[in-house]
Amino acid sequence: MPVIDADTHVIESNDTWDFLEGNDKRFRPQAVTSEDGKKTPYWLIDGHIIDRESGDETIPLDIRTMRDLKGRKAMMAKTGFDMQVLYPTFFIAPPTNRPEIQVALARSYNRWCADIYKRGGGDFRWVLVPPVLSMADTLAEMDFGKANGACGVSLRGIEGDRVLSDPYFYPLYEKAVALDMPVCIHVGNGSIPVRDILYGDRACRKLDVFFTANMPVLAAFHLIIVTGLPEMFPKLRFAFVEAGAEWVPYMLGEALRRIETMPTEGKIADAKTALKDKRLYVTARTDNDLPRLLNWGCADNLMIGTDFGHADASTELETLANLEKRGQIDAAFHRKLVTDNPARLYGL
Repeated sequence: MPVIDADTHVIESNDTWDFLEGNDKRFRPQAVTSEDGKKTPYWLIDGHIIDRESGDETIPLDIRTMRDLKGRKAMMAKTGFDMQVLYPTFFIAPPTNRPEIQVALARSYNRWCADIYKRGGGDFRWVLVPPVLSMADTLAEMDFGKANGACGVSLRGIEGDRVLSDPYFYPLYEKAVALDMPVCIHVGNGSIPVRDILYGDRACRKLDVFFTANMPVLAAFHLIIVTGLPEMFPKLRFAFVEAGAEWVPYMLGEALRRIETMPTEGKIADAKTALKDKRLYVTARTDNDLPRLLNWGCADNLMIGTDFGHADASTELETLANLEKRGQIDAAFHRKLVTDNPARLYGL
């Protein structure tokens, strides 16, 4: 079984949009830079400017943008991994609220990732971007993804003006069960109004990242439990990605208190088996208190991701080496973190 990096990233480039076809080509994002002397990179989409992340600049650009797959494999092997699961960067925040643009960009991104999967010989699995403003197109993209190396469906804790318990998403969940694909809730924010509130003053952007990116993951975890989604879709797997795992006992306690004091659809038989019972997976970091999390019944549901490609608070390329240095866990749990659990989640 391979050693799996459960959370890595691509940095989108002009290549990503080469898969736009026909009339969709008019929505092609344009790479631009600011004219203030700083040359800050942006994307121009539908007359709007959004951030164009460059990622970890200590990694060669062609590796970050998936042009140099041989070089990326070499870096992956050097850090001890056999396989990477790819998440988007461009779609961590919403690029548009127009369904036709979202469909076009998601379709091009997904075909770009399918091409990477094919060129990479299967070493780069990917989590597809669903154009959720059009559910019919989302379901079609899920079929395409399943046939072309996708191993999950990426959502954010807030999508537009909806939370993930909204019945609007039930067809997506039903399709995910039918295709044996997990729903992967990655840090980020899918609401343009929330983005504008928190990022309106760009000087405060770094200060507001936790609220806009991490909190939706924790809120979705709580909401999924108390609304009973795991019981409504008894074969559906959920992942909560890149927010660490220290919060799991706290959020389980909050969900249990809500269930005990207020009418909820969801129930918890035992907080220390809830993750396993409800098929909830979480990516941990090496600085998390892993022994404590083991006492909370997390052994079969934690994974490790390096956030390869990014340069932020979650990035830790030397994850495997750091796990060994810390010496918190035994070989059996180590295998679960890097092989058994991600393989079960992603169906690898």
